[in-house]
Amino acid sequence: MDGVVYMNMSTPVAANTPAVITVPIQREMTLPADGIDAADPQITVSAAAADGDIPETAIQNVQPVGSFRDSTDLTFSPAKAGAVTTISFR
Repeated sequence: MDGVVYMNMSTPVAANTPAVITVPIQREMTLPADGIDAADPQITVSAAAADGDIPETAIQNVQPVGSFRDSTDLTFSPAKAGAVTTISFR
């Protein structure tokens, strides 16, 4: 993975407080073609905090995202934009 998201917190967050980070769709973040595993160690967080820096740490709860790459064939019949089509997974 080779993406970095920078953000500023507008409200202080106490130590050991769980946080939910939501990235707005307008930021056009993309997912890796191979998906994301629930325990992906490459999804990390770090911070430069007022009370001391937080080193890069793996996020504990990541919502996994599957992938059809190299495992499934997706076809449209007919493959024509705007037409009624049959979608088949193999």
